[in-house]
Amino acid sequence: MLCRARLVVRQPLRPAARRVYCTRWAGRRLAGSGTARLAAAAVAAAAVAGGGAVWLSRSQHIPVGSSLIESVVGDAGGGQAGDSEPGGAHADHSLVWRVGRVLGGMWEVVMTVLRGGRLLVCFVPVVLAYPTVWFGARDALRGGETAGALLWYRLLRAQMTRAGPTFVKLAQWAASRTDLFSAQLCLELGQLHDSNRAHPAQASRAAIAEAFGVASIDEVFESFDDTPLGAGAVAQVHRARLAREHQDVAVKVLHPGVESQINRDLRLMAWGARVLNMLPGMQWLSIPEEVAVFSDMMRAQLDLRVEARNAALFAANFAGRSGVAFPRMGPAVDSPRVLVEGFCDGVPLRAFLDTNGVGPFDRALGARGLDAFLQMLIYDNFVHADLHPGNILVALSPPFVGTPLDRFVEDFYDMSPFNREQ
Repeated sequence: MLCRARLVVRQPLRPAARRVYCTRWAGRRLAGSGTARLAAAAVAAAAVAGGGAVWLSRSQHIPVGSSLIESVVGDAGGGQAGDSEPGGAHADHSLVWRVGRVLGGMWEVVMTVLRGGRLLVCFVPVVLAYPTVWFGARDALRGGETAGALLWYRLLRAQMTRAGPTFVKLAQWAASRTDLFSAQLCLELGQLHDSNRAHPAQASRAAIAEAFGVASIDEVFESFDDTPLGAGAVAQVHRARLAREHQDVAVKVLHPGVESQINRDLRLMAWGARVLNMLPGMQWLSIPEEVAVFSDMMRAQLDLRVEARNAALFAANFAGRSGVAFPRMGPAVDSPRVLVEGFCDGVPLRAFLDTNGVGPFDRALGARGLDAFLQMLIYDNFVHADLHPGNILVALSPPFVGTPLDRFVEDFYDMSPFNREQ
């Protein structure tokens, strides 16, 4: 008899990015003990913010703007640098249109410079405080880290939070890279997966009403919980109940002003990457290209309609697969700021971590996680690209008689390199 462990992969889903960088992580032998492997297999699998999708096809170059001012003016004008002049009704007002575009670009330059000053205020203390990592008693229970290092990790997390959504996303990425950073730093930064600052409920209500074209959200929902279920870097999620279907749903709403803040951060990062690339010996790191990929994915997250399409495709791919489920989409909303999907109840995956390999569900979760990831990677060619514990829920059900497929999946996991107890 087996206790069914059903992995539910929830929001947020990032848009597809035509890069194969995820395969470097997916193909890496995952180290760690007990549930670090479980998390790795379950995390590596649609089973470990909300995640994205990566088409495993030939990568394409995403150009970085030629200069800070050009990119700002281009964004402020709402088109690419090579856009043709406005025609039709706008032709008679082309001078006004051009002046407005230039003034808008100048305003964005000023705001971007001010944003750069704020980031300096955030991170200069972090740089100055770095020498503290070499001082203090070592804590054997926390990986032998010094007291100063643990204090610096907390400072870094606090400043990354204050710096805003772009840097929270960077922290979330770093938290999943135990091969690059210390386990304690990853653990500290991992707190940013779904414990970010929430915006006022009134802002969510206004955005939802605008998206549905109604005066009040009471016309759409019979109940709406103003307290968010969780707040991510770029959006937060509320629980609601549809008035017509009487169905519980999760409503995702972008944070107010997040678009402009992220765009300014990405301009600064692109400019900084170009400056670093001018230094001798830095070209091999391809920093501008890496920043371009990150920028493309961050900007695409600001359109929740892309996430809705990805979620629908994941749900269709796993429709006939037991053990893993993706949320079904709710009423279609033609808005980049609001997404409605079926509500999934479950226990966060992090509750099953750190069991030192003796947890009763380690084998079931790891097996289903690995199986789901291999299906995405090999069979579907469409991979969830934000695999962290904040995006995984575990739904438990009473014991059941395992099918031949269930037994095969778990036996396959036992023989895989992810199972270090073999």
